[in-house]
Amino acid sequence: MAAVVTLCKNAIAQQVDFNLHFFVNSVTFIGKVIRHAKLTPDQVRIVCSTSGESYDRNKEKIDGFSISMPSGQPCKINFYTSTCFEGCDIFDKVGRTYIVSDGTATHSMLDISTTIRQIAGRIRDTQYKEITHIYSKSRYGRDVSYEQFKASTEQEIDKAERFLKWYATADEDIKPTIYSDMKFINTETMTLDRNQLKLELLNFRN
Repeated sequence: MAAVVTLCKNAIAQQVDFNLHFFVNSVTFIGKVIRHAKLTPDQVRIVCSTSGESYDRNKEKIDGFSISMPSGQPCKINFYTSTCFEGCDIFDKVGRTYIVSDGTATHSMLDISTTIRQIAGRIRDTQYKEITHIYSKSRYGRDVSYEQFKASTEQEIDKAERFLKWYATADEDIKPTIYSDMKFINTETMTLDRNQLKLELLNFRN
């Protein structure tokens, strides 16, 4: 994230003569960049899902910033989630493409053979033909054993279970304002996702 924040700060300070277009499949990540770079709504354009309940959740993650359409006027700093990875046309002659993979979030890791190839052609008229891939290390570090990783993961499960018990008895008036980004919680049904636990352990072993 530090590299993205630095790029955004440089853009705000007018130290780059091009526009930044970040393709990252994580609204949570976008929200963190906004806060760390101290961005304001007039400096950034965010394109993410507006369907169903995801609209309110996404707005909360990005501190209430507006959600734009892909065809809108580009800003100095632009963010796109997977809703724009394929089939949308972006026009910005001075737009540079940055693909961001957050190693701590599986859903932000992209398939090089298909998805990245699609993203590379999204800005139709740019003079910059190269793309930059920004990535961080995977959370599956090998400085711990499988047993240690499993124990740590089970602690996350316990944390999620305790949160869900509290949520079940919470005042209905405040529930709509609560969002949990803890692992292993299906935020649409507010239930524990044990399949995600199995996937975590399988990914670590592989």
